Formats: sequence, C-alpha cells, structure tokens
Amino acid sequence: MTTMDWSAQGGSAPANYQAFLVPAMFDRFATTLMEQLGVKPGDRVLDVACGTGAASRAAAHAAGVGGSVTGVDLGEPTLAVARSFEPEDGAAGIEFLQGDATALPVEDASYDVALCQHGLQFFPDKPAALAEMRRALRPGGRLGIATWTDVERNPFWAVIQALERHLGAEAGAVLNSPFTLEAAELERLVTGAGFEDVDMRVEEQECTWDAAPEEFAPRTIAAGPLAAAFAAAPEEAQRAVAADAGELLAGHVDADGRVRMPMVTNLALARAPG
Repeated sequence: MTTMDWSAQGGSAPANYQAFLVPAMFDRFATTLMEQLGVKPGDRVLDVACGTGAASRAAAHAAGVGGSVTGVDLGEPTLAVARSFEPEDGAAGIEFLQGDATALPVEDASYDVALCQHGLQFFPDKPAALAEMRRALRPGGRLGIATWTDVERNPFWAVIQALERHLGAEAGAVLNSPFTLEAAELERLVTGAGFEDVDMRVEEQECTWDAAPEEFAPRTIAAGPLAAAFAAAPEEAQRAVAADAGELLAGHVDADGRVRMPMVTNLALARAPG
C-alpha cells in the first residue's frame, strides 16, 4: 500500500481524524470552498468522499433550510462519525450514503453543486469519478475539486521524513499520497471529463493543530489508515518517529506551543455543460 485506503479506516481512527485534523484544516478550507463555489440558499449539493462531513456541514450551512446536501463515502466507520452530528439550526438536511465515487448512488442531473474536498487524489479511477460527478450535476451545475499541494511547506513533511527513517519508504509514501496530484494533472482531468470554464486557483491558509511538536506525528498517524500498522510497530520506533518529527517542527509553533504552519491546496472550479 503506497496510498491511503480510507475504506479500511476503522477503530478509533475516524474519531481521531475528526477531533484532530478536521478543526485544524478541513473545516477552514470547507468554509472558503463554499464561498468560491458560490453555494447559496436552496442549492442541492453533492459532497463526494465526504469523510466525517466537514464539507457537507459547511455546504448545509450555506444552502440553508431550503437546500439539501448528500455526502457519499466508502467508509462506514467514517460515515458513522459524520452522522453523529446534530442538525444545525438554519442548515440544510444532510443525507450520508455509503458508496463508491465511480458509481455514485444518486440520480442523474439532480444537483446544483458537486464537490470533492481533498479526496480525488485517492481514487484509483479519477476520470470515472469525475464522469460520475458530471452525471449527477444538472446542466450548468458547478464543480469544485480541492487537492493538497506543497507538502514540503506543511508539518506533514516532518512526519513523512520520520516515517521513512524509522519505518521505511512505504510508510512515508502512504502519508505523502494526499499531496501527489499536481495542478496541471488536476486541470487535465477536469477538462478531460467534459467540464467547461475550468478555473484553477491556489489557496493558502495558516492552520493550527492542537498538539505540541512531539505530539504531532502520533496524533496524525492515529487519525488515518496507518494507525494500525504504526501501533503494531516496535515502541522504540514509535518514539523515534515522534521525537524526530517533533524536532523538525520545534520552530513552527504558536504562542501556546501548538504546531502552526500553512496548508496549501490546488482548486479546480468548473461547470457542467449546458
């Protein structure tokens, strides 16, 4: 395995993901994604690879009670966390469905907006997934795809280096996989799927994780598909990963000693034909 298999994520990992990664990163970018997509009251929104529902909840807030949101993800344990949130006053209702991005369990031309926040890079068949999003959109419907970039400038680079040193290249490659889809390839995929008016952007936000530098690697790993393999590794190796990453991150903290660094995402905005 050299990429993240989110369908295999289980145990406490989905809850750890929601508690540690979502507030620091995904909630922030989800809010601005709704602004960039122009999600408005009454919109019907499809969130593909919804995870624990950060973008779905942001979409529900933007679409309001007159709108609707459907979140689709492969992983039932992850969806269980998404479904645990109480509906927000004034927000659209959210339906969370288990399904594959290449065979979305939704009707044709039934959405005003389709989005995929930091998920497309993991799909084995990206063109098929984009074709499905196009099928689900009404003519002229809006598409938003966000994928991470610039791993060398964010704290996950420190964890990747520590994993490679103490657990091997494959472990490092797994954690690097969210950052491997380059902007030019993203644009080519969206254009190749038949979308129009493709607008490529780069967004950067300062993010703060609720962890000291030496805590960052263990908490990051516990929130993803590497959690079980890392827990099974020798304790000496686990401690070494935490210490090495902590040393690399020691200069990137806020006034409270929490890790603070930028995250950068590529963003493709487009429209379905019609």
